[in-house]
Amino acid sequence: MKEQKKHRVLLVGGNGFIGSHLVDELLIEGYGVRVLDRCPELFREPVAGVEYVTGSFADLFTLREAIDGCDILIHLAHSTVPSTSLNHPEEEVLDSVGAFVNMINCFKNRGIQKIVFFSSGGAVYGNTQAVPVREDSGLNPISPYGVAKMMMEKYLYMFSYLYGLEYIIVRPSNPFGPRQNFGGAQGVIPIYINKLLNGETIEIWGDGRGTKDYLYVADVAKAVVCLMKHGFDKSEYNISSGCGRSLLSIIQSISDICGRKPKVEYVPQRLHDVRNIVLSSKKITSRTRWKPATTFEEGLSLTINWIKETKKGNTNHDHH
Repeated sequence: MKEQKKHRVLLVGGNGFIGSHLVDELLIEGYGVRVLDRCPELFREPVAGVEYVTGSFADLFTLREAIDGCDILIHLAHSTVPSTSLNHPEEEVLDSVGAFVNMINCFKNRGIQKIVFFSSGGAVYGNTQAVPVREDSGLNPISPYGVAKMMMEKYLYMFSYLYGLEYIIVRPSNPFGPRQNFGGAQGVIPIYINKLLNGETIEIWGDGRGTKDYLYVADVAKAVVCLMKHGFDKSEYNISSGCGRSLLSIIQSISDICGRKPKVEYVPQRLHDVRNIVLSSKKITSRTRWKPATTFEEGLSLTINWIKETKKGNTNHDHH
């Protein structure tokens, strides 16, 4: 008889950028993997050994089918980003938070007792006084997206308190790397790389000197699996490089590696953008010994090479 796989994990939103790297890491570590997502992965074919369920987690019938036989949930799905969440702030509560609460409520009588929730390492904290930001810093989000993520964290705590649900909340800094949509609206690094390679103008909001930390996506995936192996301790963890970089320095690094001069245009600062934020990841390091394995420059080179290869192989990705 085949040995039973140690855990079956359901990734809600697992065909997205971070989800695709988590799938790889979970398979390496011997987990059984099922993905619930509305769309297939953008840049690769279905992965061997992964079960796929197509649909929305907001649809309880689909969700019940997807969670059958799984004991851990990783929740990555979110329908907006900080900039788009401003258009309809009420939808964040009605759609994102409502569907999330509905989903957790659905677990009470089913097999899933453990949840990894992807919060946000920037949006939940807002503009903070001191950096690096620790997990026990105050949460003062300045976008509807950040408020929604904070509410979901609080609902998780409540369900845990009332019904014994176990969870880990991860607050990653800005992940980047292969399979991030360089033709999309989120992720300055792939967007900047793509524009530089196309000879297009790069837009910088504000003066470009505000700093955030950026982390190679495979390191994010490894951090999450590290935490899962150390147990669900009902706690929050920043996952970060701990090093702040400005948009100007990122553009400089990209142009150095590509050997091209960028065309830059300055546009007004957006109010919902957190200006300076660097996260402390001391907490996860002291619990799991996890540290980022990929330097920023290595990650950048890998990302640039991947975007070049992808553009060579297929010219229609820019239109997604």
